[in-house]
Amino acid sequence: RYLVDKLKEGINIALITDAGTPGISDPGEELVKQCYEAGIELTSLPGPAACITALTISGMATRRFAFEAFLPPDKKEKQRILEELKQETRTMILYEAPHRLVRTLEELMEALGDRNITICRELTKKYETAFRTTFSGALAHYENEEPRGECVIVVEGKSLEEIAEELGLSKGKGSGLGGHDGGGAHGPVPGTGPGPEGRHEAGGKGPGDQQKGCIPGAGGKRISRIRPILFQKLPLHQKEIL
Repeated sequence: RYLVDKLKEGINIALITDAGTPGISDPGEELVKQCYEAGIELTSLPGPAACITALTISGMATRRFAFEAFLPPDKKEKQRILEELKQETRTMILYEAPHRLVRTLEELMEALGDRNITICRELTKKYETAFRTTFSGALAHYENEEPRGECVIVVEGKSLEEIAEELGLSKGKGSGLGGHDGGGAHGPVPGTGPGPEGRHEAGGKGPGDQQKGCIPGAGGKRISRIRPILFQKLPLHQKEIL
């Protein structure tokens, strides 16, 4: 509030840091908010940001990513966020202090499974490192190596193949939803009409008939492809990528 009052008096103020970008996981966020509330104009000059620097050298997908910063200290809030991240398909970026790094890696592995990760530290400095590994590999490494320096953890997002397997839609398995592989790996679907159950030929006579790659429908008509089924079962933010 003191800085905002000074700005109202016509004094120009620059918020700078000795590392990183002000406002990114930083109290500068609150100053920006108060400036908008007071009707004060502001701008930002691009500078180094650990999250983006780590992402670009992580070897992970960079087109879509989610920045989580530090996980909250409150156990219930942390558990809620970890539950949300279980189905996150974007690359995830987190910050962590060295004395909490191992515990955070354990919590992430328990929630997400053993994913590919890159742990970055001392970015843009003399002893910069980008440790490409997995959760289990990192935990084994830190049994004999004490973590040092502020770390950025870049985590691989959940693949669509993993999601399909969890929903029983993996390629080649007879799920009754119509396979996408050339062999037509369809599981039998009980029919309610006069046609034979789970028929695979196009133009069948009963509701139990199927076309290859389609949902069972009356008269063997194509009703829906696999992807709308995934839409119904995935969190809303994941629909755009399918």
